[in-house]
Amino acid sequence: MLGYGLDPDAAFAMLRWWSRNRNVKVRDLAERLIDVARTGAASHPGLRGMLDGLIHDLTDREPADRSVANDS
Repeated sequence: MLGYGLDPDAAFAMLRWWSRNRNVKVRDLAERLIDVARTGAASHPGLRGMLDGLIHDLTDREPADRSVANDS
């Protein structure tokens, strides 16, 4: 649910919506989603590049709250 920016409750609500509208059990839908994520079958080079950039940016500098705490 990273692609949608959803918290766990919103992600589950989304799975329930798809489950209800496609007549597929939530458990089955979740298992299929996990299988696709594990195998990389739904991975896209653009998405991987975006995530690489995000991780790079997050690790490139200290979070603002930490740098302020270290200055005191």
